Amino acid sequence: MKRVTKDQLCTSFSAAHTPVLRVQMGEPFVMETNDRFATYEGPTSSPEALEILKTMAGPVYIEGAKPGDTLKIEVLDVTLPLDYGWIGVTTGATVYLPVFHTGGLLTIGDCHAAMGDGEVTASAVECAVDATFRVTIEERFTVRRPVVTTATEVMTTGEGETMEAATKMAVQGMADLLVDTLGIDDTEAAMVMACAADVRTGLAGNPPYTMRVVVPRSVLPHVFPATPA
Repeated sequence: MKRVTKDQLCTSFSAAHTPVLRVQMGEPFVMETNDRFATYEGPTSSPEALEILKTMAGPVYIEGAKPGDTLKIEVLDVTLPLDYGWIGVTTGATVYLPVFHTGGLLTIGDCHAAMGDGEVTASAVECAVDATFRVTIEERFTVRRPVVTTATEVMTTGEGETMEAATKMAVQGMADLLVDTLGIDDTEAAMVMACAADVRTGLAGNPPYTMRVVVPRSVLPHVFPATPA
């Protein structure tokens, strides 16, 4: 199986980065993330140690992905190559991302072995992981912002310098998803969310804050059928 090794890193999401791996549509592959705190000794750490806090794995070029597509990214497996994590995952989830550049240029990072909802301090249990993914093009719908599904829920995300701004973005993302997939209007989408949506914290510890809007999969049964028990 093809693999992005943990020394194939970047420190930003950018289309200017040269792809470190090319995979075919639907081909499983592994991405290794590093232990970001391995050389960190606090705010007085060396510039190199501080820089590694921002590292991510990738990008991966997905053959056939083009601007306007929606990537369906299935998390097939997550393993821990080390027997520890740092205080300072989620298997079976599926992430849908809009494509802005040819090849998609998938990049991941900042993985956690455990994290309280909201990550209310500077970090959770940061750790290295080896994550196996499968990427295909979602043909049934397109997304404008990330959408995440689990066995029981569908969620949209938002970020901003305030939690209010982040919430507004996440709410709009869910409204767009409901309108686009159910064929309803904005008013009807607002009524659905008022009855069935939870607003949850993604990152509360420091800006930019992130928020999530979550609905049961049963709200969108034709798009995201219930997964077998």
